[in-house]
Amino acid sequence: MRGLATLIILASALIVTPAYSQDSTQLKGPKGVDYGAQGRSIGPIKPTDTLWRIAAKVRPDNSVSIYQVMQALYNKNPNSFLEQNLNHIQSGAYLKIPTLAEIKGVNTQLAKQRSEQDDALWEKKKMAHLRKAKLPQHKQK
Repeated sequence: MRGLATLIILASALIVTPAYSQDSTQLKGPKGVDYGAQGRSIGPIKPTDTLWRIAAKVRPDNSVSIYQVMQALYNKNPNSFLEQNLNHIQSGAYLKIPTLAEIKGVNTQLAKQRSEQDDALWEKKKMAHLRKAKLPQHKQK
């Protein structure tokens, strides 16, 4: 009877103990070199998500810019972006989070320039879509 009670207590402890996943695994090498968070990802991406907000959320610290994080996210997940545009993240996608070393490897100025170019292309496409939607439909006779 005592064995059964012990078994029940142990089983209930397993039920209420939180499970830890690979998402929080940090690898540190010699002298504290950061090899990044292995297996970390964010998602599923919702239609209301923006790469800026995602980058701000996963940005490891202020030593890197939001633009660097955005570009590093794109570099790590190119198939999750439609039309190769930073503004067009595929809904439902899971983005792998780049390591700090991968983010620092991105040139800040080039990342900002890429973001601004993609913003301009996105606006242009949006305006063309709005103009197309506003064109009157002609009836054929």
